[in-house]
Amino acid sequence: CEWIAAQPWCNQSVLTDGPSYLCHVQTSMAILRPPHLKAMFCNKGGFWNAHQSGVRNGGCYEARQWILAIKHAGKNNAKGRDALEEVEKNISGWLKRYPFKRGDSPLSSSPEYENYIFDQIEHSDYDDYWKQIGLNTQEHLDKFADIPALFMSGWHDIYCRSTIEFFCHLQRTKKGPFLLIMGPWQHTGVTSHTAGEVDFGVSALIEGNLASTIHSLTRRWFDRWCTPSLVKVNPDQLQRTTNEQRLASAIAAAEHLTKRDHDQDADGTHYEVSNASG
Repeated sequence: CEWIAAQPWCNQSVLTDGPSYLCHVQTSMAILRPPHLKAMFCNKGGFWNAHQSGVRNGGCYEARQWILAIKHAGKNNAKGRDALEEVEKNISGWLKRYPFKRGDSPLSSSPEYENYIFDQIEHSDYDDYWKQIGLNTQEHLDKFADIPALFMSGWHDIYCRSTIEFFCHLQRTKKGPFLLIMGPWQHTGVTSHTAGEVDFGVSALIEGNLASTIHSLTRRWFDRWCTPSLVKVNPDQLQRTTNEQRLASAIAAAEHLTKRDHDQDADGTHYEVSNASG
């Protein structure tokens, strides 16, 4: 982040975007508080507490980590690629041998990945392993950068809980502002309006509803915080569709809600505001 900010082509405002693992990187970096990090678009990822959601689920290990490791190890290990391709062809046979052992697993040809997975398996309790930056934000919330962040996930996504945890806790403790977008999506993306055998209709898509594309949604969020010329434009002068107005209203609401856990009514009563609009 700081290397980018130091380049002559950079205006010293660094923005981050990226789904899944790239989102893990974003939220981990935010704990380090790089001074030139100005805004984030956190899409379907980020570990709030990987022991509770993301790697383990309520402490129970998610065996899908093996599948992810096998796929990525094959991309990054030229020597073991052939062996891993054979593993993928016979993955059902391997799974029948579960639980695996070090040196006798689908990842034995890639020891670094095998060690990574077995570390997750062997640390069954919530210990210091799960509290380290990279797997945990909950334990480091006070260090998390107080910058605008949009969190997006799907109700059927593997990072659904983690995404909502991020939004709820940051909304209560930081100024942000923060925005949460949830839809009937799986982890594979927001370009489908089906989940399993259920079809939610085309209105469940990002494209053509909330924004023309996911990229235009991202750009609009970043422009709101880091492009002064756009921030100063009179909204009445912009030609916006109804759906673009909806997004603009959501961003405005996010700014307003930054005060919800810091302010009080005149009588001293603490208040909360919930925005459940579609």
